[in-house]
Amino acid sequence: MKKLLLIAAVYLFVTSCTTNTNDVIITYDTIDSAALRGDTMAFITEDENYFGTLPCADCSGIITDVSFNTGSLTYTIKRNYKGKQNPDSTFVENGNLKLQKDSINPNGPTIYVFQSVDGSSPSFFVKTSDTTLQMLDQSKKQIAGALNYTLVKKKIAE
Repeated sequence: MKKLLLIAAVYLFVTSCTTNTNDVIITYDTIDSAALRGDTMAFITEDENYFGTLPCADCSGIITDVSFNTGSLTYTIKRNYKGKQNPDSTFVENGNLKLQKDSINPNGPTIYVFQSVDGSSPSFFVKTSDTTLQMLDQSKKQIAGALNYTLVKKKIAE
């Protein structure tokens, strides 16, 4: 009987020490915007513009133009819904830009969070290279499928 209890106790001890990797929760730390201002190693070192056509459920594409303002850490997104009959199919969104890092993998990519001043759900993007910005889903994950969710950096006229 003692051996059975000892075996049960060892079994419980060993199984309680294992890690269940299926339930990993990733949290993100928002980088203090004030700390970025004036920092030569900041993630955004100059005003940037990105342009491209994102997929649309009920039109032929959303012509998207994103501009960052590094001085105020704000953004403007202009969206033009191609193929819509409504002349008001162009929308401009302004808001605050926040940057987030994965707390588990701090060397991972920086997530750009666009929080509109109207309080709507934020949009998430990640830089995939020096010249591309990719839209993420609401879970901050890459959007699966064959559709293109990438915007390309364009030069700002001097």
